Amino acid sequence: MPEEITDKSKMPFGKYKDYPMVNVPAVYLLFLHDNNRAGRVSNYIKANLNVLIKEAKTGKNKRL
Repeated sequence: MPEEITDKSKMPFGKYKDYPMVNVPAVYLLFLHDNNRAGRVSNYIKANLNVLIKEAKTGKNKRL
């Protein structure tokens, strides 16, 4: 069973690979989600979807 991804987990792939999830821009995570490219981080995005949408609109990281 894959490890649960949390704010402290490292992004496993892509442009922000090895960044803590909390530091990956919301617009990037939403792009992955909207384009069915989220892969292993899909559950993290779904669990934080409302916060990510607000963060993308305001430009302020609400996950910190």
